[in-house]
Amino acid sequence: MSTFETQPNQTENTQLSLYYLWLKSLTKEELKTEYQDKLKQATEPLSEEQLHLLAIYSLPSSHVFSPYRAKSMLNNQPFNAYIESTQTPENRAFVSILRDQLNQQLLLMQRADNLNKKAKQTNAQLTLQLTMAQQASAALEKKLNQLKSIEQQLSK
Repeated sequence: MSTFETQPNQTENTQLSLYYLWLKSLTKEELKTEYQDKLKQATEPLSEEQLHLLAIYSLPSSHVFSPYRAKSMLNNQPFNAYIESTQTPENRAFVSILRDQLNQQLLLMQRADNLNKKAKQTNAQLTLQLTMAQQASAALEKKLNQLKSIEQQLSK
């Protein structure tokens, strides 16, 4: 599988859903090669190759997986206008689904990041409380030993 082949009855636009499925079938090395090829071919900011790069950045198994980069591409107004004016309804629907998926993924990543920060904060607070409790325990132990010593001296 060296390159994605369009079907003879397709228009010049690649069916993005089929391209995405094809990407999923590639080995890591083949995917790296496809990415490098698309980077070389994507000389225009508004091109079919940019759509292919969008798919590659959106693919979780890709070595360049980057939902932030993919979402950034989709937030680009000229790129959106290009998609709306040149792509088939099927491709526009695929891009719309991809946008929704990326929004959800970024939201979940943000929530996970917030939970990690909160867990670190809680861990730091608990560590401080444990240290303070250990110090208090050590101070009480010292006082208890002093009292035992005094008691022993009084018993003599």
